[in-house]
Amino acid sequence: MVKVLTKRSLLLALLILCSLLLPKRAIALNPYTWVSNAGTSVKLYVNGKLVASAPAEMADMIYSSNEKLQKLFERNNKGLYFKINKLDEDVFVISSKNGKDIFVVTSDIAEYHKSTPQLLAGIWLSNVYEALYGLHDTAIYKDYVTVTWYGGPKWEGNKTANGEIFYNWKLTAASNDLPFNSIVKLHNPKNNKSIIVRINDRCAKSGIIDVSRLAAELLGITRIGVAKLRMEVLHLPE
Repeated sequence: MVKVLTKRSLLLALLILCSLLLPKRAIALNPYTWVSNAGTSVKLYVNGKLVASAPAEMADMIYSSNEKLQKLFERNNKGLYFKINKLDEDVFVISSKNGKDIFVVTSDIAEYHKSTPQLLAGIWLSNVYEALYGLHDTAIYKDYVTVTWYGGPKWEGNKTANGEIFYNWKLTAASNDLPFNSIVKLHNPKNNKSIIVRINDRCAKSGIIDVSRLAAELLGITRIGVAKLRMEVLHLPE
């Protein structure tokens, strides 16, 4: 049976097609990093964007992440994406797409930020995406979209449409209108919270974005379940 596209979905599809046919515009040319070690905190910047920080006694962790990012950017400066992995209940890592660990988020560093390791990993990953793709008004497409979330025992541990394994603590989303590994920024105007997700799954119908529970928590929509949010498509895969 042929599916009927909504006007919004059709427009988005046309914009995506045009962006794929036209010459690629570099979004993250020569990403650069530096560490500021002043006072009681150590801060890691990517392209001028603060992405992570730690107390001075945890400086080694920040410097290690900086070195790993520099090596990653030397090898590849476009089409970058990352994954959150869980080592145990209190330790989450942010890894590059080839599996190299970049950030290690423990309960100690999360407590310093008055957060949890899971939420802090999501915040730092979103910060990295913002630094790479979202600082210079390079959005390919902007609109308001219906956002829902999925998770729990029904979905936990199952394969997503692109073959990855879904977990509630991943910063990912499902969409029928965007290619896999698209990077999408979502903004909740009611609480001014924003996060950036990567598309790795398909959902029940077109015209919506179905985010993971972690993304829903960071957007503040876990209880209401569905919300009208501002969407910006920041990156499409080649």
